[in-house]
Amino acid sequence: MKTLHEFEFNINRDEANFDRACDSARQYALTFLDVDEDGNINAIKDSCRSTDYISIVFVSLTMCGGMGGWNYCYAFKCSVERN
Repeated sequence: MKTLHEFEFNINRDEANFDRACDSARQYALTFLDVDEDGNINAIKDSCRSTDYISIVFVSLTMCGGMGGWNYCYAFKCSVERN
């Protein structure tokens, strides 16, 4: 496998919901990489949808809060790989 592109990003939420954070991370990655309805990764030059794939990995969770409520910061790492 060859890594074509890699980046890290955070998803901030006011509620503790890992599934929703993962859904948001997936949507963020697809938008950032400009993936179209046919599965082409337009942000990667010469991308080939038959051999390229997107991997999103959960890295960490940071919780901050107190009397006024809590904030949950989910960190993810995304990469585009080629077989």
